[in-house]
Amino acid sequence: MRLARPEWALEIERLRGKLNLSQAALAKLLNVSAMAPSRWERGINEPTGEIYIQLGKLIGAPQCWTFWRRAGLERQDVAKVLAQPNLENQSDENSDLGLSVLSIVKSSWTGELEGGVVPHQHVAERLAVPREWSAHPEQTVCIRLEDDAMAPELRKDYVVAIDLAVNKTKDVLQEMVAAKWQNRIVVRRLEAGAEGAVLVAVDSTFPALPLSRAGVVLGKALWWIAVRQEKGPVKLRKAVSGSVPISSR
Repeated sequence: MRLARPEWALEIERLRGKLNLSQAALAKLLNVSAMAPSRWERGINEPTGEIYIQLGKLIGAPQCWTFWRRAGLERQDVAKVLAQPNLENQSDENSDLGLSVLSIVKSSWTGELEGGVVPHQHVAERLAVPREWSAHPEQTVCIRLEDDAMAPELRKDYVVAIDLAVNKTKDVLQEMVAAKWQNRIVVRRLEAGAEGAVLVAVDSTFPALPLSRAGVVLGKALWWIAVRQEKGPVKLRKAVSGSVPISSR
């Protein structure tokens, strides 16, 4: 007589089906042994809390909570952590909440910094996000896209976080970066060309931009947020990862 599989095992199998992944592919994404997903789905071994968190990130909202609850994480816990951050600066209070406050720059900003930060006159709004979203939060800024060059993955008006501390060409080849090109900021993939590094768009109707011609890499793209342009203040913005950052205008 076969015992019924636990619900968590069935949920993992459903997740894999929704993402159209083989067990081997899922194991590679999670950096676990090739046999681990098979053992989970058969109910032999249950994933660790860390794996449940990763599974939730893979599936996204709202199904993420199915897995995050297994790791002991509840919606109300997240709400408490993200409640009422101080958006004016990187305060100790924000650090206690596990948050970083990032600047979303205006379209007028062309990469200049004063004392290592974006000048106040070029800050459009601020965004509070979990501190672990950036290895260098004090050197991370957010840029609002002005074109659809990286569509369909990124579109106009998406907000993209850029790590200014990671800006050496050799370190960001084949990565998505923000670059200053002819006095404007673009987000493109940096690739090696015959005559040097080139900024390449996903949409082939946008020309490749040789970095050697009035171009300089500002930093590596970390994550992005799909937002709608709305009238009036916007309190909550939803990230592609399924987490909920808080912004203020």
